[in-house]
Amino acid sequence: MRRLSLKVKVGVYSALVTVVALIAGFAVLMPVLYYHQVSQLDELLKNDAEELLRDLQNFRGAPVDPRRPLSVRLIPLSLRGRYLMVEGPEGQVIYRSPNLRDAKLEGDPGKTVTVVIAGRNCRVGVWREGPYLIRIGTRLGVIEGFQDDLKLALLFSLPVVALVV
Repeated sequence: MRRLSLKVKVGVYSALVTVVALIAGFAVLMPVLYYHQVSQLDELLKNDAEELLRDLQNFRGAPVDPRRPLSVRLIPLSLRGRYLMVEGPEGQVIYRSPNLRDAKLEGDPGKTVTVVIAGRNCRVGVWREGPYLIRIGTRLGVIEGFQDDLKLALLFSLPVVALVV
């Protein structure tokens, strides 16, 4: 049996090292990107909660009594597509977004957690300010789709990188 030449051995080894380095870099990159995107989403949810609180405190049509139900016109447009629950001082629900149906937004005030709502992964933040407890959630579909696209790109790029090297 004939042995492989040094040129072929070096080429195969360099291709293997390149593929292993690509996989290792990707294994580090994926979680870092995911957590960065989730932290940006958490900041966006916090800003949305602050905007709602500002509207409840400063809007002329806002109810003086925090126990009265809120109308949809008091909810900022940016929050109408999100999962939203506003509770009054005794824990009574004074607003519940229609897209929640029977689902509950769980979590401790000041924290943001990942939960499953209607079979989808969602990020939910809970904030308490004055008499109000605000629970805001949104789907993680865009972030998960981006992660899936990156995995697919790696799957297609590995054979190409191995052949090029």
